[in-house]
Amino acid sequence: MENQSKNVDYIQLLKDAWKITWENKFLWWFGFLITLGGGGMSGFNFSGNEEEVSPEVIENINYYWSMYREWIIAGIVILFLIILAFYFLSIIGRGGLIVSLVKIGKSEEVNFSSGFKEGRSFFWKLFLLNLVFGGVLLFIVAVLSFPIARLVYLEAYGAATLLGLVALPIIISVFILAAFLKIYSQIYLVGNKVQVFDSIRLAYSIFKGNIKGSILMGITLMIVGIIFGFALLMAIFVLTILFIIIGLLCAFTVGMAGAISVAILGVVALIIFAIVWRSVYTVFIQAVWILFFNKIAISPNEEKEKLEEKIEEKVPELGKA
Repeated sequence: MENQSKNVDYIQLLKDAWKITWENKFLWWFGFLITLGGGGMSGFNFSGNEEEVSPEVIENINYYWSMYREWIIAGIVILFLIILAFYFLSIIGRGGLIVSLVKIGKSEEVNFSSGFKEGRSFFWKLFLLNLVFGGVLLFIVAVLSFPIARLVYLEAYGAATLLGLVALPIIISVFILAAFLKIYSQIYLVGNKVQVFDSIRLAYSIFKGNIKGSILMGITLMIVGIIFGFALLMAIFVLTILFIIIGLLCAFTVGMAGAISVAILGVVALIIFAIVWRSVYTVFIQAVWILFFNKIAISPNEEKEKLEEKIEEKVPELGKA
């Protein structure tokens, strides 16, 4: 494929993406749905050893487990179902966002309701796409990590470190490639309504023809992400100072009850602000990738025509042979 990314005006592309994001605020709801399922779980940090856990703590854990086992299990199940629901909503939100942005690019009418409905129709395809990428990445990491873990088990730490230094760049490269392929696959799958594995094949084709441009776009968005992140931290800092001042004023005038109320209100306001910020940022990034995609993409029909032309060129040669 011919490299078309050299003709892209990246600054103008960012401006156009922001204009689309700001003028179509209903898209923020899709960003919100994606944000709900995109946080993941950080997990727990078990940094101590068994000797540092007091017998009283273990006894209390056993006591509460024996007394409230059913409630604890029910709570874990409910928490898992909530996380799963958020994840499913994020997939629908991603589909709805891509559909809506594609329609906006074509000057077609679209709103949250219609976008959500169409996004829902792509749920299983997007879910399968996520499953494919997740499974492949997990397999690659497992294959590369197993010999390192084996060497560590055998206490061959030098060889394990050397192998780890070799494996790490490979894993990073694979994750970067997968990130680009997933972005392009999602747009092909939803925007062009192709099948899952066809979308991956087309995504690889477009990335292969535009490696330099794709990486440059990725680096640009990394810088944008740092700027957005810094701006978010500054905004949170200013709001925190503001709520602290208001809380202190309430403490001296109304009392501690007023200060506590302001503190609770401040925490809630900061959480809402951060979620809205992240939702808008998600829409903006997706808009950037779709605009970039439109500059460099080749449609599935054009891909098919080129493939047929290549086959036709090879047929006479085979006949002569």
